[in-house]
Amino acid sequence: MAGTRLTLVGCAQVGYPSRAYVWVMARRPEMPRSVLEDIKKRLVTEHQYPEGLPDLVEVPQSWDRDSTAQFGWKRRGVDVSPK
Repeated sequence: MAGTRLTLVGCAQVGYPSRAYVWVMARRPEMPRSVLEDIKKRLVTEHQYPEGLPDLVEVPQSWDRDSTAQFGWKRRGVDVSPK
């Protein structure tokens, strides 16, 4: 499972062999819900994670488009400018 990629939407999932951890990451702050649901389904059916992923925590992302930022996004409400 380590490094399974969904390149069409710029996502990756990385798991731990004991199934104790899994990270689902995307290149953009938003991910279509259907993509996330497909990833969750495959974690259970193809990689033997527990049914329903009871301990999965979705971390909300708050980013705004910013053409002046290094990667084109700026975290909303957080000042990351050098002091």
